[in-house]
Amino acid sequence: MSSTLIIRIGPIFDEDSHRMFFYMPLSPEIAHDQVVFEADDEVGLAAVAGKLTPGSFACAPALADAARKLDIPVRAPSRTEARLACDVALGLNPPDGVPAVSDRVMRRSFFASLAAAMKAPVWQQLEAGALAQGSAEGGTSSAPVRVELTVAMRREEGEMPIFMVAIAGSGTDDAGDVDVVLATGPEYLSDEMQRAYGMAVVPRLFLQSGAAPQDWNDRWLPVLTAALWALAELGGHPSVQPAEDTSLPGGSIRCDMHLLG
Repeated sequence: MSSTLIIRIGPIFDEDSHRMFFYMPLSPEIAHDQVVFEADDEVGLAAVAGKLTPGSFACAPALADAARKLDIPVRAPSRTEARLACDVALGLNPPDGVPAVSDRVMRRSFFASLAAAMKAPVWQQLEAGALAQGSAEGGTSSAPVRVELTVAMRREEGEMPIFMVAIAGSGTDDAGDVDVVLATGPEYLSDEMQRAYGMAVVPRLFLQSGAAPQDWNDRWLPVLTAALWALAELGGHPSVQPAEDTSLPGGSIRCDMHLLG
């Protein structure tokens, strides 16, 4: 069994603008008294380690210097641990628009699909002004889905890039437009996204009325995820899952996408 991994999340600035970090043993449920808020790695690490059984833990690589002084082993997190650490960081003080969902696994799938699409050649074509269209059909945890999709990129000078998705259907399937803002901060969140998914952006979803609420995300995040996997496959990314029938925690969505022009 793997040792408990002690992680550091930050920097986060306190009310006096001091550069601080959270230190904690990584687990799905972290008790409040296990978390230490400190400015110094050695002090923070020692405080967390003092509450754990000797020999039962190791430190994440970010704490390597302090771990060496305290004679604590260091190991890299597994992919599951990296994504759990990202979940923890997102729970501290999430910015507006970061997907709030009832199913954390669904949000992880969305992040993974976005990372795959961003690494595929098709992403550069979208950034250069290409449009993509497609359709999605299947079911989510809340209702059947049958919609048409149009996606594009917008990036104005000095602003964050925005991945725009128009979802068009009929009746309850008419969801309108959503902007996925590819924010680069806060720094501690982009760092965790890089470690967990290989993309140093913090995706934030906005509707015309403001940040996408949880019920919208529960309904439509599986559709966005299927569309992103389809775009990644269209671009030839080697690690994507088949877009034709994408099984997701929120349901099973069939999605086909193609570039226009």
